Amino acid sequence: FTSTNGVVSGSGTTTDPYIIEGWDIDATKGDTSTWPYIQVGIIVYDTTMNYVIRDCQIVNAETIGISLQMTSGRVEGCVIENSYIGISISDSMDVTIIENIVEACENGISGGSYSSSNIKLLNNTITDCTDVGIDFFNLYNSVATGNTVMDCFKGINVDKSLDSTISHNVVQGSTYEGIDVSYSGWEKDNNTI
Repeated sequence: FTSTNGVVSGSGTTTDPYIIEGWDIDATKGDTSTWPYIQVGIIVYDTTMNYVIRDCQIVNAETIGISLQMTSGRVEGCVIENSYIGISISDSMDVTIIENIVEACENGISGGSYSSSNIKLLNNTITDCTDVGIDFFNLYNSVATGNTVMDCFKGINVDKSLDSTISHNVVQGSTYEGIDVSYSGWEKDNNTI
């Protein structure tokens, strides 16, 4: 969390989070010679500091527009276009993803390969994803509410999630499935759709 890495203000506390704001990032122009070695727009990894990513525009991320791993924080008012995954959340807790626009990605907003908890996906707009608009995967005690998912292959995919609520979303124009709830292997998932 330095100005060189995009922080414009804040000290990382709950009352004064680090702010990453107002960036226009074309990830095809990223330096692939250093970690993470691939085109990622913004990555926040392995921190307990408080942060907000807001009002950023990210295009052409080869892998992920915004990647959140082992962290907690907030992403709001961002636009992510033409990326493999728009926003990815993995092994994280207490993350809020609110009022973002994700367009023309393979996957819009996705839970990662490691489980996350207390994730809130609120009032996001996801359009034209070639695979899944919201991949509600590996999320526990989490919520997807008020999102609009349009013209994706699958609208919302719910898999390997527990004690979560998917409510008041608009899913239209899916070419395969609107909302797909898969058996996760647990006896009781306690998910509410």
